[in-house]
Amino acid sequence: MGRVKDALRPYVWITRRLRRGEISLATLAWGSVTSFSQFGEDLTLRRLLRDRPVGCYVDVGAFHPFLASNTYLLYRSGWSGINLEP
Repeated sequence: MGRVKDALRPYVWITRRLRRGEISLATLAWGSVTSFSQFGEDLTLRRLLRDRPVGCYVDVGAFHPFLASNTYLLYRSGWSGINLEP
């Protein structure tokens, strides 16, 4: 019984905070920095380009607009660009 209780503890904590209005579903879904690329390349790009608040990009061989995307994190930060997939 202790294992089940320990496994459910984070969900109970999140539910309580949602009910009290301390967090929203949007914050829960998008609040933390998440990597959308396959191996964290987007986090490296974000770190290298931290001095530029916005810009534009061209992603050649993009595969998908946000699944395994190296540029979706930039897009969410206000950047604009083109994703090309042959």
